[in-house]
Amino acid sequence: MRALCVSTITVALLAGSAGAVAGQSEETDATSAVWVTASESACSVEREGTISSEGGVERHRDLLVTCADTWSDPRVSGTKTVTYNDDCYGTAPCLYWATQEIVGPDGTWTGWANGTLDPERGATGYVVMTGTGAYEGLTFVSHAMGPFGEPGTAYGLIYEGPPPPMEMPAATEK
Repeated sequence: MRALCVSTITVALLAGSAGAVAGQSEETDATSAVWVTASESACSVEREGTISSEGGVERHRDLLVTCADTWSDPRVSGTKTVTYNDDCYGTAPCLYWATQEIVGPDGTWTGWANGTLDPERGATGYVVMTGTGAYEGLTFVSHAMGPFGEPGTAYGLIYEGPPPPMEMPAATEK
């Protein structure tokens, strides 16, 4: 399973990259938001990181990956650097999380990604990044999913404003 997961990190990073997808940026009428689609990504492992196992959970930490991403909006296209981590639960899926940075033509995006990998169910990922430089005040949120080990489909939204809040809901009593 570990070899499959590591070889599928490109798929896990879908939320910031993907295989061929048709589509262009579209400005919405209601806000300054722009829909984007990923069209290409080429990734390589720069550092393997560490692998450990405890109680049936295999852990991979600090894998360093770089990707050349192309989206339908050039602001989120460029060189992406990802520090990737995952926990794989035997024959069950892996959970992954990462920090990442995209260096674009006029600024940089920084943020995080998380998702799941499963050979039988595919890969899914969610990314939230904020901009600097010419992208100051913008947020880039994307989601991707696809078959395990194959390019998937990624969609995103660039908008003016802060990232969405990530709060845990309060427990309800019955």
